[in-house]
Amino acid sequence: MRKTALLIIGISLWGSLQGLLADPAKETKRAQSCEEQLAAYLTCPDVLKEKKLSGIVVIQFQVNADSRLAQLEVFSADERLNASLIRQLTGKKVNLTDNEYKKTYTVRLHFRPTQS
Repeated sequence: MRKTALLIIGISLWGSLQGLLADPAKETKRAQSCEEQLAAYLTCPDVLKEKKLSGIVVIQFQVNADSRLAQLEVFSADERLNASLIRQLTGKKVNLTDNEYKKTYTVRLHFRPTQS
């Protein structure tokens, strides 16, 4: 009886501690969710289609009070690619769990050439 009670108390404490500890997987899920939301707004830019290029593009942005993307910056050497992505994403709504006004978010998007 005593062992069972101690086991139940131990499990309860363990569950409580798990809720208090930071879960790095949740941060990864948030980032993935953000990437998926941005990717849903994008079509493959012409410059990537023409050259059949693939790669990762880094994008930084802030979220305004209306949960819309603002202050977008694309980090690639191709100005056409940068302009295309900024044009497609500016003003789009995102749903982030830690939506903080004026916080800068950084996202990596992977582009792959489409198969014809």
